[in-house]
Amino acid sequence: MDGNLSDRTWNRETIEELAQLLVPHIGRGLLYVADSALVSSKNLEVLAKEQIPFISRLPSTYKLASELKEEAQSREQWTMVGKLSDKADAAVYQIQERTGQLYDRTYRFIVVHSSSLTQQKKNTIDRKVIKEKAALEKDCTSLRKKTFACQSDAEQELQSFLNARESCFHELSGTVFSVQREKPRQGKGRRPVSYVPQYETLWQVDCAIGALNTKKIDAALRMEEVFILMTNEMDTEKLPAMDILRKYKEQHTVEARFRWLKDPTVVDQIWLKNPNRVMALGYIFLIGLLVYCLLERRIRKSLAKETKPIRLHGNRLTKAPTAAAFLQLFSDIVVMNSVLPNQAIQRALPKRFQTDELKRALKIAGFDLDIYTTVPLE
Repeated sequence: MDGNLSDRTWNRETIEELAQLLVPHIGRGLLYVADSALVSSKNLEVLAKEQIPFISRLPSTYKLASELKEEAQSREQWTMVGKLSDKADAAVYQIQERTGQLYDRTYRFIVVHSSSLTQQKKNTIDRKVIKEKAALEKDCTSLRKKTFACQSDAEQELQSFLNARESCFHELSGTVFSVQREKPRQGKGRRPVSYVPQYETLWQVDCAIGALNTKKIDAALRMEEVFILMTNEMDTEKLPAMDILRKYKEQHTVEARFRWLKDPTVVDQIWLKNPNRVMALGYIFLIGLLVYCLLERRIRKSLAKETKPIRLHGNRLTKAPTAAAFLQLFSDIVVMNSVLPNQAIQRALPKRFQTDELKRALKIAGFDLDIYTTVPLE
C-alpha cells in the first residue's frame, strides 16, 4: 500500500482485485469487513457491482448516523448481546436493527451500544466542556467590547450570539444596556474654555456563562455510547445482527498482527536496492507471520483441551497466550554442541533446562526435547 494512498481508494482497489482473484474461485462466500473508511459513494457502487457482501461502520459524520442514533435512543428497544470476550473487563453490547437508504441503495443498519464507550466518551465530553468554557469566556469578552448605535442592533447581536451557541453544554444569558459616551470634538487644538461636551447614547451587551446543562451532556453521552454498523447482506437468517457485530469486532485479531510486521527488531536496518526485492521481503514476512499465527493457534487449541493453564514469564497463568509470550519460555535455553572424532556433531541439552514445565510447553506446541538435540540433515 502506497503511504500516500487514501484508505478509501485502497479499499476500492482491493475490492476490485478480490473480485478478480477470489470471487471466481469461492463464489459469493466472500465477506468483506472493513472500518468506516470503506463507506463512500464510489466504494459502495463497486461493492454493489461486484455483488460482494460487506460489513462496515457508518461514519459518524453522516447525517444518517445521527438520525439512526436518535431513533434508537427514543425507541429503547435494545437486544442484549452481552460480552464477546472472556475478559473480566470486556464490554457489554446491546443492539437495535433497522433498514435504511444510503446513496439510493438499501442496507441493514445495526445500532450498537457499548458499555466500554461510556467512561471513555464521558472523559471525552469532560474535556470538551473545559475547552468550551474557555472559548465562551473569550467570545464573551470580545462581545462586551463592542458598541452599537441603537438598542435593536445590540439585541440582534445578542440573539445571534446565543443562537450560534445554542448547542453548547453551558447555559448562556445576556442583557443589553446603554452607556453615555462623550462625542469626539470637531476641530484641532485645545478645547475652548467655553466648550460644552456633547454626549451620545450607545448600547453594549453583557453576557454570562451559567451552569452546565446536564440534559445536553446526558444526551451527548448517549449519542457517543453507540456506533452504527452496516451491511448489504439483507438475509437476516444468513447473517444475523449479532453475527454482524461479532465479525466486525474480530478485526482486531488481524490488526493485532500488524505489531509484529512493524516491530523495529524485525524490519529495521534492512536495506534493499530495488522494488522487487522489497516485495519479495514482504512475502517472506507474511509467510513468517503465517507460521507465527499457526503456532499460536496450535498452542491455544491444545490448552483448550486441558484444565491447567500454562505459566508464562512473570509468573502469569493463562490458557490463551500469544505466540510471542509463549516463545519467551525458550529464550534462555542454551544447547551444547560438540564435535566427535569422526567429525560428527553432537548436541546436548543441559539438564537444568529439562524441566517438566518446558517439556509440557513443547508438547503443547507439538514438539519434544528432540528439537534441541537432533542434528539437521544436510
